[in-house]
Amino acid sequence: MHLSEHKRQLWDQVADFDVAEYAFNYGFALRLATENKWSLSFTDAAIEEYKKFMFLAAISEEMIAPSEVVDIVWHLHLIYSDAYQSFCKVLGKEIRHIPSRKEQAEQAQFEAAKHSTQKIYKPVFGPMPEAIWKYESMYDSLHLSRASFAPGQLDILALALIPVLIYSLYFLLRPVYRGIDSAYFLPAYLVLGIIIFLVLRQYNQQFFKRLISSAAPSGFLFQLGSLELITLKSGAIQNAVHALTNELIVGAHLAVDHIERLSVIKAPDKDQIAQLKVYEIFAREETPVLYEKVLFSAIHIPYFQAIQSFASELKNYINATKEHLRMVICNYCCLGVFLALGLVRIFTGLSTGKPIIYILVLVLISIVITVNLLRQLKFGFFSNILPDHYLKSMPVPGPENALQWGYLQSGQLALTAAFMPVVAGSITTDNRGQDNTSGSACSTSCGSSCGSGCGGCGGD
Repeated sequence: MHLSEHKRQLWDQVADFDVAEYAFNYGFALRLATENKWSLSFTDAAIEEYKKFMFLAAISEEMIAPSEVVDIVWHLHLIYSDAYQSFCKVLGKEIRHIPSRKEQAEQAQFEAAKHSTQKIYKPVFGPMPEAIWKYESMYDSLHLSRASFAPGQLDILALALIPVLIYSLYFLLRPVYRGIDSAYFLPAYLVLGIIIFLVLRQYNQQFFKRLISSAAPSGFLFQLGSLELITLKSGAIQNAVHALTNELIVGAHLAVDHIERLSVIKAPDKDQIAQLKVYEIFAREETPVLYEKVLFSAIHIPYFQAIQSFASELKNYINATKEHLRMVICNYCCLGVFLALGLVRIFTGLSTGKPIIYILVLVLISIVITVNLLRQLKFGFFSNILPDHYLKSMPVPGPENALQWGYLQSGQLALTAAFMPVVAGSITTDNRGQDNTSGSACSTSCGSSCGSGCGGCGGD
């Protein structure tokens, strides 16, 4: 970092300024993550780059411009007017936000501002992180294209076409089927089914692996925390709470009594934000409390709702891309034709009075396998491929997160003996509505943001 002593001291003050406000139940960082459905690590990185941008704006004589991601952070911070004014006092300069009017005359000025940002950023902070400065949104780093229609529409279309396919194949294949004995048809149908299922399974796994390889190495997909991966893998935020509560018990922050109630012993370190969020709920209880009560409260606080919101959005985003829908269509076509061949054989047997019990059983088994395979299209990437990539290919986590990564790998088998019966005996929490995080958001808001687009900034 090439800075004078005065500017270095200023940067230290800017870096230490608490923009994130994790100490609050619904502070700045959690609101930023929830409203944009960002991962927590990406949110922290965006806030850090926002601080760097504002520092450069304070020391630069030229007009500079933020990235789209940094501009989102800036817009929200402006709503926190008191905090923003305090931040500007630390900067020693009031940084004004200049929104773009999308006029042609402005374009040259704003392009020059972007060039100035790049020119002064590298000598001070090094290369610009692509995840924040190159892409317009967090999800753009996946390098996927959004489909023009929703996955649900494809499901409806597939269900509507199945009767048409069966009806057409019935009249086409009925004369052929009547001449094929079941002793030949059943083994052939079974072998065909095994081949189709194995090929599709391999094809789907390769697609998911290509999805990982095509994503930007600096993107959010490779910066996820263990709690986000646990939520993605299990589909439920309460598993992240299980992992954290287990950590608190192992670390002697919580105690379990003889009737499986929990009570506080000592608070975790202040930098253990996630642990503190769970610990604070236990600390509000004056007497030992059943875990199911705390679990219900924990999954509805903004910190964990932000994680659940991100996990749901990531699943919806990938499932609604052109690449994913092409894979789904391929599976639907192959499986649809295969099942239709079996159903037509059943209807042919019924019409000719021949026994259908064996083909009926085989088709029913095929339907069960098909449903499981199609379910893997929606959840397999998050429950298997992505967690396995982290566990096998990513750097080994530090000891402070070892228990969480152990839970990611082994689930409840990784829980300490004192906590395992507590989890097993807790009620199953209803997950319906967890995608809607607005209920646990802040009670007051400042209305709409500044709108889209930002030209740059200037100083008074």
